[in-house]
Amino acid sequence: MKKYQKLLLVVGAVIILVGLLILAFFKIFDFENDEEKTTTYITDQEVEDLYANMYIEAQDNNYTFYNGYFTKYKTLSEEYILMVAYQNLIKKSNLTDYVVKEFSPEIMAKIKQKNIIPLYQIKEEVFRQTIKELFNENEKGFVNFTIGNIEAFYNEDDNTFYIYQLATEASEDYVIIRQKTGYEITNQGQNLIIYDYFIKCNKLTQECFNDTRLTMPNRQIKYTANINPNTLVKYKHTFNLASDHYYWYSSEIVKN
Repeated sequence: MKKYQKLLLVVGAVIILVGLLILAFFKIFDFENDEEKTTTYITDQEVEDLYANMYIEAQDNNYTFYNGYFTKYKTLSEEYILMVAYQNLIKKSNLTDYVVKEFSPEIMAKIKQKNIIPLYQIKEEVFRQTIKELFNENEKGFVNFTIGNIEAFYNEDDNTFYIYQLATEASEDYVIIRQKTGYEITNQGQNLIIYDYFIKCNKLTQECFNDTRLTMPNRQIKYTANINPNTLVKYKHTFNLASDHYYWYSSEIVKN
């Protein structure tokens, strides 16, 4: 009987030991599906929307995503950050609550523009939230900005943007050519990388540049209506994952 009890104890100890070894083995090597844990799925349409919303034509003195060198958030102009935020607000949000038919006489006196069409009155907090979503950063500052014939006046007294349309269209001698060539998801979904071709050209002089600020002339290309995008400079735009969405992290020129 004692031998039988000893045998049971030995067998029980062996079973417990084997169980602990198996548990340790799976703990060390973690056989869970890493792809299921870390990969964020994004559709082609969502990538297209992200790409479309990340750029807007800016004045020549603004630092944008297309600077010709490695660019991160700290390099971008305050005005340009607000322009991108506004574009995303227009495309993604219902701005009905911000529509106005007229501005107060006090605001009109500050704007110093006649023959304007009032559009929106938006608190800075709305822009702050949008900037955080797009860049995962805090705002750098609130300033006036212009997009074509749309202008935004920032009033420091009430921390509000007064956005209006000019009566006349702004003339533009430059044309931007952008064409997305593809994208890839790396680091188990942590990074989304979008590639595109880019050039900015003067329609009158036919001069072309590899950056939006016109500091990097491309003397191998002259502007025509039928420029082959495959001959243009190639940019790489990196987006990082923040919980449930991707935000822009950096842009740079890469070799074709």
